[in-house]
Amino acid sequence: MKAHIDSKAEEFPCLGGWKQFYLDWNLLLWRCNSWNKPMCHIFDFDGSQKVRDGCQSCMVDCFRDASVQQYVALSVSDSINSLRQGRLKEAVSHLIDRRNVLSLGSALENLFWLKRVGTSS
Repeated sequence: MKAHIDSKAEEFPCLGGWKQFYLDWNLLLWRCNSWNKPMCHIFDFDGSQKVRDGCQSCMVDCFRDASVQQYVALSVSDSINSLRQGRLKEAVSHLIDRRNVLSLGSALENLFWLKRVGTSS
């Protein structure tokens, strides 16, 4: 988030509108709760409305933190899709991205806190 505040390029794109969404009381599906217009009504959602453009417009924790933690899984998925299309070099580049290590570390750190919350009840 320091990069965001300093108006510098951020390492992890937000996955709002691609893997995460906001659903309002009127059942309108939004890319996130900070976006300026809904994607569609939930009953009209067929996946074609999904957006993956590397948005870095906000610092909303619930979307940005999850985006960091999901990055490694998305890299693996992107790598598999590249392999299916015969793009070996692209597949490898998804896997060796150094952000995968940061993403995995963030996910494991969060697992520690989830375990603590789960045992406190």
